[in-house]
Amino acid sequence: MDHMKIQRLKNKKDLAEIILMIFAASLYFSARFLKNYPFIVEQYYSDSINKTVRAFLSQVTGIVPFSIAEIFVWLNFLIGFFAIFILLYKMIRGGGAISFLRKVLKYILVLYILFMALWGFNYSRISVADMNGLEMKLYSKAHLFELCEELVQKANFQREIIKNKDISKPASQDFKRYIDIAPAGYKELSKHINQMSGNYAVSKPVMSSPLMLYTGITGIYMPYTAEANVNIATPLLLFPSTVMHEMAHQRGIGPEDEANYIAYLACEYIDDDMFRYSGTMLALIHSVNALYQDDKEMAEKIRDNYSDQVNDDLKYYAAFWKNYEGKANDTADRINDTYLKANNQPQGVKSYGKMVDLLLAHYYQKGSI
Repeated sequence: MDHMKIQRLKNKKDLAEIILMIFAASLYFSARFLKNYPFIVEQYYSDSINKTVRAFLSQVTGIVPFSIAEIFVWLNFLIGFFAIFILLYKMIRGGGAISFLRKVLKYILVLYILFMALWGFNYSRISVADMNGLEMKLYSKAHLFELCEELVQKANFQREIIKNKDISKPASQDFKRYIDIAPAGYKELSKHINQMSGNYAVSKPVMSSPLMLYTGITGIYMPYTAEANVNIATPLLLFPSTVMHEMAHQRGIGPEDEANYIAYLACEYIDDDMFRYSGTMLALIHSVNALYQDDKEMAEKIRDNYSDQVNDDLKYYAAFWKNYEGKANDTADRINDTYLKANNQPQGVKSYGKMVDLLLAHYYQKGSI
């Protein structure tokens, strides 16, 4: 009788594993299939059920001032460490390794299923270009040069407005102010892009921010808690735009470049000079680096037009991250080099990376940047 109970229990566990694998596989292939039908995903998931879930979960986890996501990450790091130790022990001892691996697999499958249910299908939704009424086109090097010129003039002007602002200080000295006023930018942006509306909790500082510098991570959105988390040990220059970037993910924007574009727009719509300067610098860095990859001489002409303060801000930013080179997988390059090289494009036009392509489309189709 005991043997029969054990066998029935084993059969139930096997069945549970099979169901989890089938469910996870179904979600994966469904997401791939639905990439061909983004408007269906938008209507029935991203801008409806999932939006409600994201906002509600955000408000629930927002009750506590600390980042639950940070605890989740560290907890899983420890779980992973001990899982490897236990697996090695069982392999050396010669028993139970397969059974343990099955438990690990079940845990991973559960995490994947939750990820897809809570956020993952947003990668299959419509693009931010569609949200903002932009037609994605390929632009020439001359178009990119003109965009860079416009952004430099804008950055110089905005830096002059805040000429007494000390950009060299870390964001940790005044991070709460930026976190608290950031939602105002999305409130205004939602008047133009409805998908950006919603009542979400504010971003949260990561207590282990200094350690995050060694990974090159400036922010993390956690789908399981709907928290936008930001590294407060980073320089102030791009901190406000980083806050907006993570809040873009919170609103269901998946691709990094699209989140950057939305962050730029949200910074533009907030009545705060530092936010606007940070957003412009985010756009400028991406655009000039894209131009530099295509034509170094043209890029140098743009850089010659930087004001002294803008130049100093960029030098300080580069020097800051240089301390973490090799340790953070070239963090400065990760931030700056978001372009995508494209070959064999007709008539001298090409893709400069999604972020820059969006900025070009916005500039030439909206009439301003």
